[in-house]
Amino acid sequence: MLGSGGNDRAFSEINSVIFQINQAPLHPWRIIDQTTNIALGDGWYQFNGKVFQNLPGQGIIVQGGYGRPNYHWRPDDDLDLGRLFFVANFPIEMPDDSSIGNRSMLTAKSDGLYTYNTANGSIKTIARLEYGIPCSAPQWYIDAKIESDKQDANAEITNLIILDKKKRTAATNAFKYLLSDASNKMAYAQYSVGLRYLNGNGCETNALEAIRWLKLAAAQGNIEASNKLAKINAGR
Repeated sequence: MLGSGGNDRAFSEINSVIFQINQAPLHPWRIIDQTTNIALGDGWYQFNGKVFQNLPGQGIIVQGGYGRPNYHWRPDDDLDLGRLFFVANFPIEMPDDSSIGNRSMLTAKSDGLYTYNTANGSIKTIARLEYGIPCSAPQWYIDAKIESDKQDANAEITNLIILDKKKRTAATNAFKYLLSDASNKMAYAQYSVGLRYLNGNGCETNALEAIRWLKLAAAQGNIEASNKLAKINAGR
């Protein structure tokens, strides 16, 4: 477990990254300029539209739109065909006119401008987005994820222990109330106390006490107690 102070703040930041990765786009880790990046956050944009032109070995020109990623990723596939922009190093083979919907969960990083020659020979300058080279998660993230999972597991165990303690306390209190009623010769309470002694529910298991209370209940005409005693005797 990480220490206090600066380490706690660092771990909090790492948990923030882990949360983002859990909501991540396709290829959450990318290499740009020899640096591994998480494909979310400042400067990263989700894009959609259709492939206007595929430029093998370079990327794709997209006719569509881009904006800050929506971490809940909109469920529709409506296409925004408002402008042209270039996505460099796009790794997926997509022919011209292919649709890129919101469900594709594609992001790229803003990277200045891109100039190209159009089919009619004119020169056009459009926005350039850098997709980056998809890669594996860095080791620091893998280590942090393991630590985060351990903390989550420990928290779950702690919650289960607390819940079990609450259940035991409730069972003990219920047994005390039933025992009070059973002592006042209430047949169903006597039957219930007998069962609880038999199963150790809210009290220590005590077969002799269980049978004693079941007999008291049966003597008052409690059918369930009589049936339970018959099963106990048949099992001996």
